[in-house]
Amino acid sequence: MDSLKNATLKVKLSLAFMSTGLIMYISGIASDQWVVGVSVNLNFDAAPGITIRYEGLWFKCVQYLSVPICGYHHTGWLNVCRVTAVLSMLSGATAIGLAIGHVTVTRMKKDAIYIASIVLTFVSVECMKNCIIGFASNYDSLVPSGSPSWGFALPVVGLAMYSVAGILQIVSRHEARSEGTANAEV
Repeated sequence: MDSLKNATLKVKLSLAFMSTGLIMYISGIASDQWVVGVSVNLNFDAAPGITIRYEGLWFKCVQYLSVPICGYHHTGWLNVCRVTAVLSMLSGATAIGLAIGHVTVTRMKKDAIYIASIVLTFVSVECMKNCIIGFASNYDSLVPSGSPSWGFALPVVGLAMYSVAGILQIVSRHEARSEGTANAEV
């Protein structure tokens, strides 16, 4: 991969940010720890104990007396979050592939490949942003006394990384265009 050695620092950094952001997306989307709630039942007429509820995009679990019971939940707004999260992950992975293709391909219109990578990076950002906002504004209906957890934080960090990567891609392309080397190794 000699062509990766010739790429600018901004391109290398954007690839690193996108790759790390994709790992954050996948880890967060697969997690069942987007929101966690704990309730204590001190009513001795019923079974006293601590109940822990945690929910993610795909599964919900209730843990009572150290026995977790998990299942799949069907909610309209949550289905929209799932779709946008998966679209974000797929467009983010495609953006990485196109950015790598831009660096390694020598005989094609590299500018078009790089522009497509930039566009898909921001499509990924918008889809994940919609998922995060949708979940954050509705999670009270899943776990009434819950609060966001680490599983929710991972896609937020991935979103920030993809945003920085997209900005680096735009700056890199702008610098290459201003130098008159639109098809050079930006």
